[in-house]
Amino acid sequence: MFKRVPLFILHLFFVIGIICSGYFSDFSLILANILLLSGLVLAIGIRQKLYLSPIHIPITLFVMSYWISCFYAVDQESAIIEAIRITSILPLSLLLAMLSIKEKWNVLQFGPWTSASMTVIGILFNLYRNDRLESTIQYANSFAIILLISILVSLYHYSSTKSNVSLSLVCINSIGLLLTYSRSVWVIWLLGVVTLIIIIPNLRNLKSILYIVLSHFFALVSAIVIQKDILFFMNRLTSIHSSAPEFQIRFVYWKDSIGILSKYWLGGTGGGGWAVLQHQFQSQQYFVKFIHNHYLQVIIDVGLIGGLMALLLIGMFYFRSFLSLSNSQESITDIRALLLFSSVLLVHAAFDFDLTYPIIMAFFICIIFSLNWSIKEIPLTSLYSKCITLFPAVALFCILIWIGTGYSERNAGAKLSIEGQFSAAEVRLQRASEFIPWSSTIYYELAKNQVRWGNESKDAEKYNNAKTFLDIALSKTPEQQTYRRLYEQMNRH
Repeated sequence: MFKRVPLFILHLFFVIGIICSGYFSDFSLILANILLLSGLVLAIGIRQKLYLSPIHIPITLFVMSYWISCFYAVDQESAIIEAIRITSILPLSLLLAMLSIKEKWNVLQFGPWTSASMTVIGILFNLYRNDRLESTIQYANSFAIILLISILVSLYHYSSTKSNVSLSLVCINSIGLLLTYSRSVWVIWLLGVVTLIIIIPNLRNLKSILYIVLSHFFALVSAIVIQKDILFFMNRLTSIHSSAPEFQIRFVYWKDSIGILSKYWLGGTGGGGWAVLQHQFQSQQYFVKFIHNHYLQVIIDVGLIGGLMALLLIGMFYFRSFLSLSNSQESITDIRALLLFSSVLLVHAAFDFDLTYPIIMAFFICIIFSLNWSIKEIPLTSLYSKCITLFPAVALFCILIWIGTGYSERNAGAKLSIEGQFSAAEVRLQRASEFIPWSSTIYYELAKNQVRWGNESKDAEKYNNAKTFLDIALSKTPEQQTYRRLYEQMNRH
């Protein structure tokens, strides 16, 4: 039973990820790391072994590139947050290395259940924005790519089991995907399903194709009933073209990023640099936190050095996959399916920021580790070897608890300020600044609290206090235009 701890932790990770919006926010991504690190320490303690594979080398180097960038980042606080976000793939990969191939596929096949649950939750609790289903992920396009990978995984599982449960999951996830209105993912959906039928022999028969078509047709009918609009799908489908506004604005982002890339090409700006620097290089007025192209985002964050580490990680997976296709001892259909799953994720990552979600990045790492990598078992028999191995994980666990407490205090203080409890808010925010002294957002929240307080009390001193806090925030992140705009508004009034 205890040997299954890694599998249990990974399942729990995805379940909690449903509730925590895919671990996207500052506090939830810290929670994701705490969960994975505690699971890793527990699993190593039970097994008395560390499991390593060659793919851990680029993963470790990629994570290190983000932490190194924190020392020269244009926004140190955002850089640390992004480093924490990326760090989750390291304990995740170490837990995956402990699993058998069957258990790794078990984790992958758990994905359709989680996404189906998100679809049902989203529909029942009306989790839409602009008539697009977002569910708990809170971004329709990223939710759509989760649903698509789940559909493909379920179809592949159906090819070997002919299970009605798999077809049911295909149907539920297809309903969700239709309701996201994500046109780019719809195109990849069609290509992905057709490709899967072509590369998997067990799906290349009339009966399987008929069931696949029927499951999708039933999903379409169900989506029309839920939407109460018989033409909703066709209207959205006919609007797919290269001149669509969302495609055109992405090209503007990518073009404007050239200026940042040329200036910070080697080591990058540190995580979050695009959000801070984009005003200097943009050709028209806009603000987006992410550039909607994960490859450009990585290079902007950690430069050519970090980009090469990411390329090495992807390259090793594809090289190992194609090498395995010629090995008769391995399942060729498994490898073909994994290549398709990964390619779908990586193609859409060129148009959006899906992989910024730790839960979606976790799907990608699960796909990578579902290959039959050579795993080296390192026994941890002595107290010294256990301490050396577990110390980094325990230390990081404690640091994350400390940082998480700081952000919890900041969020509580910001909420109290909005509610008009200005004195209590200041106490919580000041406490937060003691936990994470490098944070500029805390001083920005302190400044906003003073402004609100001044607006209510008509006390001019509160505005002077707000300027003092803004000066501190700007000293930490001089390029942050949000802080400067508040400063300018206060000077005008």
